[in-house]
Amino acid sequence: MKKGFIRLIAGAVAGMLLLGGCDALPKGTDGPREVPLSIKADFTKDEKKGGNWETYGDCKVTLKDGTAVVTERSASNTGVAVPCPDYRGNKIKTSASATTTNDSMTLSMRYEIFGNVTYVNIAGGAPDASGVVNITGTVDIPANAENALIYLEANDVRDYTVSSFEVSIEGDFNDLTNVPVESLQDPTKTASLSAAYADYFKFGVASPATVMTNKNDGFRSLIKTQFNSVTPENELKPENVLDAATTLADPAKYNECPAVHFDAAKPILDFCKENGISMRGHTLVWYSQTPSWLFYENYDVMKRPQMMGE
Repeated sequence: MKKGFIRLIAGAVAGMLLLGGCDALPKGTDGPREVPLSIKADFTKDEKKGGNWETYGDCKVTLKDGTAVVTERSASNTGVAVPCPDYRGNKIKTSASATTTNDSMTLSMRYEIFGNVTYVNIAGGAPDASGVVNITGTVDIPANAENALIYLEANDVRDYTVSSFEVSIEGDFNDLTNVPVESLQDPTKTASLSAAYADYFKFGVASPATVMTNKNDGFRSLIKTQFNSVTPENELKPENVLDAATTLADPAKYNECPAVHFDAAKPILDFCKENGISMRGHTLVWYSQTPSWLFYENYDVMKRPQMMGE
């Protein structure tokens, strides 16, 4: 009788656990959800209505006959993207097919770690005689990455049309959707490198402007504690210094010298000034990240490039 009663109670408890299993999920979750192992852009649907794609950067995207036509691109890295934030901690495979007059196109990844942005080129290709380019590549997304997405860029700012774009898991899926990312450590508890070498040289760091505007103050504390010199990462390269909107609005006025601005570098400049830290400029001339329109007659990319000495 006693053993039977114990078995009855044990069965009832097991049943309640099974029925109420969802209540035992980690706090802050909405319950188990299935993560698709492949994300395919649907260019018959709007980006905000289940299309699995989004506009990336300053450009215009028009849906036409199941394709995405990308025009009015202000920079070479603008176009369309496929978000894949649930794929962190996994190797992914991505592929895209497009038609373009650009010389080459590249699939790249963008993600954030502690609010700072990282870019990775995955794979590239050149269009065939008919203007079609097919690109496929694989890449690992760090486990601590947030807001990961794959985007399609080109070497120039000419239009392109995407017919297919897909991101999928390569191998077994490592589900980290309910695993929080790591937190920052306190940098002020570590001995200062800039202080240790103060009698010999400045101890510098390269930093993007996102560090200065980051919600995590730990990065700014790290710079103030460890370094006495800051070099902008991309903010003083030509793509950020040359003012495309002003120049292209009046090419005749700016024919000899394009308009410039330093908006992208201002957060770094302000931070260094406020904290008495030196800043090194980087860089007025660069092998890439220079807007292609700079090299065209009247800044018109549909015309021939302007030759040196003309």
